[in-house]
Amino acid sequence: MIEYFLHGIFEAFPISSSMHLMLLGYSLDNIAILHGITAIVAIIFFHKTIIKLLVDFFSFGSISWKLFIALMPKLLVGFALRNCYLNYNYFVVILFGLIFFAVDYFRSQNIESINDISYLQSLLVGIISSFSFFPGASSLGTYYTAFRIFKINRKKSLDLSLILNIIPSIGAFLLKYNYIQISIVQFTACTFMYFLSIFLCRKLTKYLFLLGIYRVVMGMLICINIRE
Repeated sequence: MIEYFLHGIFEAFPISSSMHLMLLGYSLDNIAILHGITAIVAIIFFHKTIIKLLVDFFSFGSISWKLFIALMPKLLVGFALRNCYLNYNYFVVILFGLIFFAVDYFRSQNIESINDISYLQSLLVGIISSFSFFPGASSLGTYYTAFRIFKINRKKSLDLSLILNIIPSIGAFLLKYNYIQISIVQFTACTFMYFLSIFLCRKLTKYLFLLGIYRVVMGMLICINIRE
């Protein structure tokens, strides 16, 4: 029960939900079903935007095509690594936390839409997001960082990251799902907390750079504890 509750909280923030579950002593046996639940919630939360993107996809050159290009590298890398298991290295947490902080704090917010970046930049967003397969890098965090590198504002970067993260979450569910009985209470807990966390995260976008500091501090503390 608590595992579903916590995943709903962590998944909406760019801090690596799976790593936090491991640190709190939970196994990742249920991670596929958790990703499936949060994908459903994100589809419901952004359903109007998603419908518009699907309709626009039939118009070549639309924003949907740029998002598709940004999505493909991650899907290809994810499929290639589907049977691989990478160990957590908490130096990765520190490194990506530093990058997240530096980019979000110092990068300007001149661009309101992904339509204002090139196809090459969209591809680079996808390539950068593929680094999320390093455990601790954060799937949401790498997408957000990539969009911010190209000066897309914080609110739009977060929304696009949450939307693009839906497909990889569904992919993880389909590739790794093993039948696990889940209660209505567990499903509701994860669903409610993810809805609430998305809402809060979107309200606090101007402070998201602080999560970079949090990740650095957390990574350093973990490394110190491991050495002791």
